[in-house]
Amino acid sequence: MKRYFYAANDLDVLETLANRLQAAGLDYVQMHVLSRDGSGVESHSGLHGVSSLMQSDVLHAGLRGALLGTVLALLVLGVGWQLGAFASQASTTITLFLAIGGLGFCTWEAGFSGIQRRNRRFAHLQQLLDSGRHVFFVDVRATQLLALRQAVQSVPGIEALMASRGMPAWLIRGQSAIPRFLTQTMP
Repeated sequence: MKRYFYAANDLDVLETLANRLQAAGLDYVQMHVLSRDGSGVESHSGLHGVSSLMQSDVLHAGLRGALLGTVLALLVLGVGWQLGAFASQASTTITLFLAIGGLGFCTWEAGFSGIQRRNRRFAHLQQLLDSGRHVFFVDVRATQLLALRQAVQSVPGIEALMASRGMPAWLIRGQSAIPRFLTQTMP
């Protein structure tokens, strides 16, 4: 899938675009709005805002911390093995606790630092957001590209920004299938 970014000054314009895309067959979970005006996005029922978790860099930083923590845990286990720490139950428990604790601490600390930073994938849009504009992005399959172009051309006030790699198609299908599953199986 490919992700296309658009900008607008008004959330009503973006809601019109989102409604036209849904009428053309695109799913709600394919479209997101990134804006400084979170309450304004929530007040427009046709818009799907970017979650605060995804606006921060917590996932990327947490994964990097987990990788570092894994290296640290393997180092602790290797040193423990060399020192004979697995000879008794008490020293084995302490060594495993240190390894798991190091992994958890590195993941937590990196995630904590990531939550304080904006998502690196949205960093290039910061000036646009600071100026009060809103960014609309949509993940489309090649078969949906014509519908996207027609919808964008039919709504005045939309500025095309760029394209990039989008979310995997299986993730988009999963995001749309879970709510359908829950509403069909649980009244």
